[in-house]
Amino acid sequence: MRIPALGLRRKQWEPLAFASPSMALIAFVIVFPLVYSFYLSFQNFDLSVGPEYEFVGAKNYTEALFRDERFMGSVWNTALLIAPSLILELLLGLGIALLLSRVLRGRPIITALLVIPSMVSPVMAAMAWRMMYGSSTGPSTISGGSSESSTSTSTGSRPPWCRSSPSCWSTSGTTLRS
Repeated sequence: MRIPALGLRRKQWEPLAFASPSMALIAFVIVFPLVYSFYLSFQNFDLSVGPEYEFVGAKNYTEALFRDERFMGSVWNTALLIAPSLILELLLGLGIALLLSRVLRGRPIITALLVIPSMVSPVMAAMAWRMMYGSSTGPSTISGGSSESSTSTSTGSRPPWCRSSPSCWSTSGTTLRS
């Protein structure tokens, strides 16, 4: 009898057997739609027409990058949102980390309080920031932003700090954990 050999084989396939259901679910939910969407991006596919489509190659990408002004406007708006947020988050996180490196008493409590915003549900945080920006006395209206209702999705009339402050608030404590 070769019992040690059977035990070695089991050690080889057992982790794969435990991980395979979750890997299959990930492949079904994430990988398949990603690959199928990439395949459809090379087709002239219209959802309103149905399953009829033709291969157009990289034509969709060249149209989006060089001819579609809405796409380039979206890229520009994304850059205007991400650049200040990223710089502010890193500087704020670094500053807080440097200040906390000197504090000896109460350091765990302060660190826990600073990490709380990243643990708040993003939906609840978005609702709180939306209410704050939608009110007539919020900080965005004090500094010259618009006093539109909270149902408005336009951020073009708001100061740049209003667009990046929710992201900085929720992720500045995250930089402390790394």
